[in-house]
Amino acid sequence: MAMAGLYSFPYILPSGRLFAPTGKRLANHVVFCLFAGGIRNFESIGKAEGNLMPRMLSGSEKISDAIRHDIEELSGLDPDLQALQKNGALYKKFRFNNTATLHYAGHAAAIMGVYAPNVPLMKPLNYPSLNNEYLSSQFNPWGLGMKANEDIMSMYAATKVLSQFKPELMVVNMQHSDIGHENFTSYCNNIHKADFAVSRLWKTIQETPGLKDDTVLIIAPEFGRNLAPNSMVDGNGKFAIDHTGDDNSQQIFCMVLGPAGIVRQNIEIASQTGETIDIVPTIAHILGFYDDIPKSIVTGRFLQEAFV
Repeated sequence: MAMAGLYSFPYILPSGRLFAPTGKRLANHVVFCLFAGGIRNFESIGKAEGNLMPRMLSGSEKISDAIRHDIEELSGLDPDLQALQKNGALYKKFRFNNTATLHYAGHAAAIMGVYAPNVPLMKPLNYPSLNNEYLSSQFNPWGLGMKANEDIMSMYAATKVLSQFKPELMVVNMQHSDIGHENFTSYCNNIHKADFAVSRLWKTIQETPGLKDDTVLIIAPEFGRNLAPNSMVDGNGKFAIDHTGDDNSQQIFCMVLGPAGIVRQNIEIASQTGETIDIVPTIAHILGFYDDIPKSIVTGRFLQEAFV
């Protein structure tokens, strides 16, 4: 089911732009964090099982008794780090506005700005590889040991790339929520781990000269998950959930974070606003080449509600 393993480590888009920047920039750096694998709004912003993402989302809702003992604690919350949503805009009714809730299609829409429901299985692209040391037995991101899944390892590696090279544009994929096809509790645990990883990414941005106050972070799932469960039950009696294109699997969220002079702070956009194909035009606007993208192909819009 999960094809996102091909993208389990971060990659940097080619440094040479397809379109030279002709417009005024809002910031010089953009990081796009994609929750590949599908996350339902029920378990994320809806907090149906409690606040599984306490570093990203405001609120102290307790994790439900049914799954709490299987949600791993991850070094606690940083007392000096507020919930990430306070640093920007949260679109609560964003959409992947297409019934092809398949991984390649979801990934393509997110990074190309075009819904492509018939994307064939593609050969792996030639992304820069990471040093072998990241895969060694000594690799222990943030001291988490065996609690670190591939999403945490991906994000840890991304923080190292960001702090050393300060790329203008980086896309990072996380994919372990796709275990939701077979184990609901593990799906919730991996959402919790992804929340931890994203908070460390944001912390790195804030602590790195040249990135702090000059970086916009965009976060979104590639798509959601079905309203109705499948027939697989985990050890806590929770049914697993697929993503086969129903309306619920098209409902997602989007978070846009950045410095106060660029991004509106601590706002929630509760109306049906924005969709996946708006992310590419928004990144183009931030980096100053929005006027040069082919509007006949990339039909999304700039997410202006999130910006000052």
